[in-house]
Amino acid sequence: MLAVLTFGIPALLMWVWNMTLPELFGWPRLHYWQAFRLELISALLFGTFRLW
Repeated sequence: MLAVLTFGIPALLMWVWNMTLPELFGWPRLHYWQAFRLELISALLFGTFRLW
């Protein structure tokens, strides 16, 4: 379950970003590992990062 969340949430983030922001604002599309790093940064900033 943890692996699904760890690798599934960035995939969902990448999909939503790529479906919305490039069309609205002309921003670049995200690749999977860019979405993974963005999710990691946001988890650290907002305190949802857990090691267990």
